[in-house]
Amino acid sequence: MSILKIVAILGVVLGILFSIMETRKTGKRYLGIFVALIVASAALFAIAGQAEDRFTALAAEKAKQSQQNPQALAALDAAQPDQDVAADTEADNDEYNMLDDSDDAADAQVPNPSELGEGGQEANPETAAPEDGQAAQPAIADGDAPANDTPIVRERRHGDAARNRINAEANENLADEAPVVAQDDAGETPEPAENEAEEVNVIPTAAGGRVVADAGPDIESAKLNEAIQFTAKQTRVPKDVSIRSFTWDFGDGEKGEGRDVKHAYSELGKYTVTLTVTDTEGQSSIATKAVDINRPEAKIKLAFKALEDLQQVTQAPAAFVSMFEKTYAGTKINIDATGYILAEAGGKCELVVSIDGPNCVVSKNKILENGGEGDVSVKASCKGDPGEYTWMVNRKVHKGVCTFNSVKVDVSEN
Repeated sequence: MSILKIVAILGVVLGILFSIMETRKTGKRYLGIFVALIVASAALFAIAGQAEDRFTALAAEKAKQSQQNPQALAALDAAQPDQDVAADTEADNDEYNMLDDSDDAADAQVPNPSELGEGGQEANPETAAPEDGQAAQPAIADGDAPANDTPIVRERRHGDAARNRINAEANENLADEAPVVAQDDAGETPEPAENEAEEVNVIPTAAGGRVVADAGPDIESAKLNEAIQFTAKQTRVPKDVSIRSFTWDFGDGEKGEGRDVKHAYSELGKYTVTLTVTDTEGQSSIATKAVDINRPEAKIKLAFKALEDLQQVTQAPAAFVSMFEKTYAGTKINIDATGYILAEAGGKCELVVSIDGPNCVVSKNKILENGGEGDVSVKASCKGDPGEYTWMVNRKVHKGVCTFNSVKVDVSEN
């Protein structure tokens, strides 16, 4: 509703209120004043209606002329203030743009922000200097046909609203593309090729040579069912060569893959382990190492015996002797005798342990004398060949009086 109509309605309301107030105050009716206000309000209402009709007609004429002749826009702008410049929308711009429908034409005609002149205005194609190596194009007047197939774009400038839309379209063409990850038809990253190099830490050598496999030093003694670590990290690889595979043959029918592997043997014996190193060119190098499985999984208890106490004796009994058969080549025989010994004044007491077998002869002792006493431990061990072994514990009284209490013997193999 226009301001003139609002004023007219207020005039009628004020006329009625004024007439009622004066009638109550003086008892007279001022019909003349009421009629005058009504007439004035009606006149204002009529004027407001004519003004609205005029603006409506002007807008319709503007829309009609914009479709028939774009040059009429300048005349219409002079008749009506450009109040809607800041509120232009996508639909308003489409009403004043005549663009070629082809994609190539649209891409070619979108102005780049770098092409805009000072103040954000697009450079005039008629006055712009031609690029190096190109001839200047003549201006084309409205209504004339172009000299070639190049589409013509006539666009009305609407201040910041139109300029911002153009900049946004140009920026979309400059967006960075996302990185592409190669995938198979199922959308999954493909597995490496069969001959792809395996990343391993080995000893690098000068380029131009060949791979030299190295399985490490021999293992002279290992336990049954023990996980043994094997590594090919000492393998020498030229700098210009890549490794494809490490293959292990453990000599018991089992195999393994990789630079570092573990393997356990279930039977005693000597085994030859073979390492094959293959590079990506198909060249191979072979190395071997010996493994001797000659020990049990855990310590073997051969004997645990408590000897009788000898209280203040001058002559000890004969040595305690026992025999057993050793079957493991890589084990040690251990004997440990512990107990309490007291040598009276002038006395001399001795505790002796010994082992005797193939390539294994050892004896240890402990002596207390002339009042010496305390808990003692005598240990002996040796590593020999499989065969028959004898171990012995002997308590000796050299002179005077000796006491041997709580003497225990522990014999084991591991």
